[in-house]
Amino acid sequence: MIDQKFLKSFSPTTKQPIGPCAFCQEGHLYINEAEFHFGEDLSSETYRDKVTDPDNDEGFGWDPDYYTGHFAGLLLCNKCKNKTSISGETRLVLTVDKDSEDYNQAYHIEHCTIKSISPTLKLITFPKSPKFNWTLQTILIKSFDLFWIDNAACANKIRTSIEILLTDLGIPKIDSSGKKLNLHTRIEEFKKINTPIGELLLTLKILGNVGSHSNTVIDREDLLSAFEVLEYVLIELFEPKSSKIQDLSDKIRKKYK
Repeated sequence: MIDQKFLKSFSPTTKQPIGPCAFCQEGHLYINEAEFHFGEDLSSETYRDKVTDPDNDEGFGWDPDYYTGHFAGLLLCNKCKNKTSISGETRLVLTVDKDSEDYNQAYHIEHCTIKSISPTLKLITFPKSPKFNWTLQTILIKSFDLFWIDNAACANKIRTSIEILLTDLGIPKIDSSGKKLNLHTRIEEFKKINTPIGELLLTLKILGNVGSHSNTVIDREDLLSAFEVLEYVLIELFEPKSSKIQDLSDKIRKKYK
């Protein structure tokens, strides 16, 4: 799972990495200052000037929460030097630092929230097993794209990935009479084989249903939790640690029998 510190807002002047490189998967992405731009929206600036104008009888002051802005630019991988395009929204965040006399000094600085990044960041680690097919990978990558811009659509793509996963695991899509089986029924069939993992898939299906058929707001934290559960499911199904541990145990016993 990607370090969640990369998924939070960041200062446009930060020297810290914004995220891992999706191209080489070894380096980290840093702001390329010469190709990174940010600033306040014209509408926000105009409104601020209006409400702070001393000659404006309707002026009632300005609050940092009224600020809106945008950013766009390129990130540079420190390993392969590949460039990643990024854009999103900026807002003002209250920051408190100590001054030279150890007193608290409060001020507001701009922070960036990602809305688009290409190539997209891989939010979870894929199993390396050849049984983990390309179709499932493609759907998950689409869900990573949607994570930044549409939470409900992202949850829906997670639901779609479960449908594909069950097909890969041999769970039929139709019954003996030719009737199409819904996702819940297919998960119940899988639970006969692996109850713990089946219960986790049921949880992901519930979130996916909310994204597909409900007006309930899904936040990023819920999506990140879902991705973490999904990553665990995939590892357990395609690269189970229990089988690896058993292989190591058998190897030791065989060697020192």
